[in-house]
Amino acid sequence: MLGRARHPRPAGSAAFYSAVFGWEYRIGDDGYRVALADGTPVAGLYTPQGDQPDLWTLYLTVHDTNNTADRVRQLGGEVLAEPREIPGQGGLLVAADPSGGPTGFWRQDRGWSLGTGFPGAFTWADLYTWDGDAADAFYTALFGFETTQIGDGTVYDYTTWSMGGEDVLGRLRMGREFPRDREPYWMVFFEADPATGVDALCRVALTHGGAIAVPPFDSPTGAAPSCATRAERSSACWTGR
Repeated sequence: MLGRARHPRPAGSAAFYSAVFGWEYRIGDDGYRVALADGTPVAGLYTPQGDQPDLWTLYLTVHDTNNTADRVRQLGGEVLAEPREIPGQGGLLVAADPSGGPTGFWRQDRGWSLGTGFPGAFTWADLYTWDGDAADAFYTALFGFETTQIGDGTVYDYTTWSMGGEDVLGRLRMGREFPRDREPYWMVFFEADPATGVDALCRVALTHGGAIAVPPFDSPTGAAPSCATRAERSSACWTGR
């Protein structure tokens, strides 16, 4: 899995994440920034085109982007960006599931590795959507996920998606606390160094122009001790166990 952020000022965004996570960058001729944590690629930053919003896009690994595009359409989704090849990295496409959630799909070439599950790297993502049942059905059919309801399914409708007994992603049905015009999106989580903690990262974020949208809190699922979000509406930090 890979997170890619669209930001109208990628240099400023890059500086922010450098301060928070210690990311370094490899910048391509087109200005695309590959974020590195301890020398390992963990995310990407680029300038949005046209009226694209600035947010994080989650990319899920697939074996064949063309077949995935066909399957997305068969399952009622919409292909937003047709499959294309990225030299030396693989192929990608972007689609929307039937609930409206935008998701990227990435076929990685050999030699192109992505780091996850360590400080500064991707560790979890939740799909925030208005139609939880549609999202569950789509991703279950596409990837063979097993779905587990964590909440009561009514007031708090949160499911986890798992493969081989391991939880890999979550899905939250948005409720009254969200504006009705809020489009579905992925909340991407990056792991905080336990020696630093989320509270300290929040302070760093504030001193570098960020804003805390949700103060650190203990996760009700028990998956992690605390979480925090900052100015970019779909960026987040998550402390590991």
